[in-house]
Amino acid sequence: MARRTVKPLEPGQSITLTSDVFSDLVPGTGSVALSVTPSAALDVASLLAALDRYPLGCTEQIVSRALPLLYVNEMALDAKLAVDTSINERLTKAIETVLARQGYEGAFGLWSPGGDDAWLDSYVTDFLTRRGQGSYTVPDERFKLALNRLRNYVSTAPDVATDGGLALSYALYVLARNGMAPVGDLRYIADVKMDKLGTPTAKAEIGAALAMLGDKVRAEKAFQAAAGAPPEDADPLVGRIDFGSPLRDAAAVVTLAAEGDAQGDPGSRHQTDRQGARRRSPIRRRKKTLGSCWRPARLASKASASPSRRAAAAKAVRKARFTARSARRTSASIR
Repeated sequence: MARRTVKPLEPGQSITLTSDVFSDLVPGTGSVALSVTPSAALDVASLLAALDRYPLGCTEQIVSRALPLLYVNEMALDAKLAVDTSINERLTKAIETVLARQGYEGAFGLWSPGGDDAWLDSYVTDFLTRRGQGSYTVPDERFKLALNRLRNYVSTAPDVATDGGLALSYALYVLARNGMAPVGDLRYIADVKMDKLGTPTAKAEIGAALAMLGDKVRAEKAFQAAAGAPPEDADPLVGRIDFGSPLRDAAAVVTLAAEGDAQGDPGSRHQTDRQGARRRSPIRRRKKTLGSCWRPARLASKASASPSRRAAAAKAVRKARFTARSARRTSASIR
């Protein structure tokens, strides 16, 4: 069970938390996460805690839990908070686990070595690429194997008109981050197939890849396409191969456009009621990459999301600037 309470704080106003918040719980079973921030729409401390509590451990879920941890101590230092000394150990364990599920051909399985899910391969390789910004070691031959797997997939991938290009666009983006993306393929998709890409995230990935390769004109066009109205949410019983949702699309478009130094504002009109590990991860990256939207200070404590708070989250994402900037925020977690 979880509860979330959001309270605006006027200048000079204070609030006191007491043990009364646990009055209806069995003693010793409750915890509270407290955040004071200009925008409570994206409550970093509480969402990180939710990721940590995620009960399962397939490869996708491990990466979804670990990816935000690459940035959490940097965010803590920016906010002048204490760093989490357990981060390195947890990230090292996550990397070891996903590498144990890599097959001889470079693909990653959900529970055992090898597989045929190109989107998952891209997701894991994206995580392994980003870990290079820290002090986490991945054997060169294993990393090269993962990149070669993506290169081989790109060379044989189906036309984006047949499957929406969700795996292909992500693979191209990850290859671009590593300076290995085929420029001709990216330009062809941008010029001819952009309207065939199935999601705003896929379009933004193409835009970010082009921006990294220096093609700003095509990148801007791709970001503009990504900023269009996202599709309705997928059938909850079927889902999307990229584990996506309108909320995840909105967060990913903002993050990718910031990486690509795009100009403008992302457009997102849809929201979803379901929260999952995959969508929390890009929100964590978005929070790290972009400054918060300007809002009156709010106090947030953990609880279930209400329609008004989901609407606030949608508004925060819509109003987020594409240009990266520093922001003043304070986030504290009490466990």
